[in-house]
Amino acid sequence: ALVGGGLFLTSRLREFYLNTQQGSDFDFATGQVLIYGAALVIMLGIATAIGVLFVFAVRWRRR
Repeated sequence: ALVGGGLFLTSRLREFYLNTQQGSDFDFATGQVLIYGAALVIMLGIATAIGVLFVFAVRWRRR
């Protein structure tokens, strides 16, 4: 869900930048924060998936 949310946010940001004619400093700052935030959400989703797989692998090995 986190990876999907990050990808959705990234696609919405692309539309945001394509549709703006003359943005304010606040728009620029918000866009920059959201770009880095979207990347962090994607990385968090990938790290969560790897962690879950690691826990399953450890439990599977103990059987």
